[in-house]
Parts: sequence; C-alpha cells; structure tokens
Amino acid sequence: MAAGKGPAKTGAAVFLEVLRNYGVEYIFSSPGSEWPPLWEALAEQKARGIDGPTYINIRHEDTAAGVAIGYAKATGKLAVCLVHASVGTLHASMGIRAANFEKTPVLFCAGESVTFGEGDGAWVGAQWGRYLADYGGPARVVEPFTKASYGLPTPNTLAGATHRACQMAVNAPQGAVFLSLPFEYLAAPAVLP
Repeated sequence: MAAGKGPAKTGAAVFLEVLRNYGVEYIFSSPGSEWPPLWEALAEQKARGIDGPTYINIRHEDTAAGVAIGYAKATGKLAVCLVHASVGTLHASMGIRAANFEKTPVLFCAGESVTFGEGDGAWVGAQWGRYLADYGGPARVVEPFTKASYGLPTPNTLAGATHRACQMAVNAPQGAVFLSLPFEYLAAPAVLP
C-alpha cells in the first residue's frame, strides 16, 4: 500500500468498474469455485452504495447464457454472463455461438487458474488443475465461434482486456466476446489503465 493511499483495488473490483463504465446493469452467472473474489467485490460495492452491476445467480450455464442473450436482445445493452471453467464453458457454448451468429452483444467470462493450485500461496490444492482439461484455457474452446476470445497474460492486463472485450462486443458488428479470467488475477491488486 502506498503512503497516503488506501489498499489497492482487486482485479475483481476493477473488472466491475470497467463493466459499470460500459453501463452494464446485470451479471448473469452460473457460478463456479473461481468467482469468490468477484462476490467479495460485489458485496463491497453494495456496502459502499455503489450502483450496478447487479448479480443474478442462475442454476445452469445454458440458462445463464440464454438469459444474458435475451436481456441483450430485449434492451440493446451489453450483457455479461459468467460461467465455470471448462465444463461451464462447454455448457454455455451453444449460447455463446448463438449470440455471436445473431450479432448479440454479450461478454462471456469463465474463470480459470494460472497456478493450478501449486506453489507458494496457492489458493486451493493441486487437485484443482484436473478440472481445467483444456490446454490454453477456456478461451481456446470457444475461439472458433466468437468475435474474439482470449485469456490474460498478467494481472495488470485485466482492466485493459475487459475494456477491449466490452468494446468489441458492442461495436459493429456486435457479437459474443469471451474472456477467461484467472482466479489469481481477480484476487490480486490491479490498476485501471
């Protein structure tokens, strides 16, 4: 913490700030074990009286994708859908493909891990890595049928990557953009560009 400044914002808080800057009102989510930093940032935002986005918990990725797509179509606004790594991405993939082919502005995000629970300060045990069966992460799975799909190389790219993903989803031709967000980067300090 720098002298005279409060604690650094987490990557999750910065992620929410970028979404607010794009007017995102709702986050539709079928949550997985990698989203606790985001839930903490949402709770902090509410405690501070900061408006939006509102988190809506949905039981299955298929349904979460469908609700996000329907919201974007009905309102013309950017929708955000969060899913679990690997299997969650696969369950949402039909909706992701549909959103892209129907030119619907939706930012789909999946959690992942860059440490796979190994090393100093690991947040879970090494067994967690077995759930990320796709080399290249969830972004690689949906790349063929999205407007853009990518992961983050470092925590400091989170804000810029989120901004760019939102921008690409809403700019013509609109479509589905996929962003893979590592748990470690959501929990770590990050800065706005």
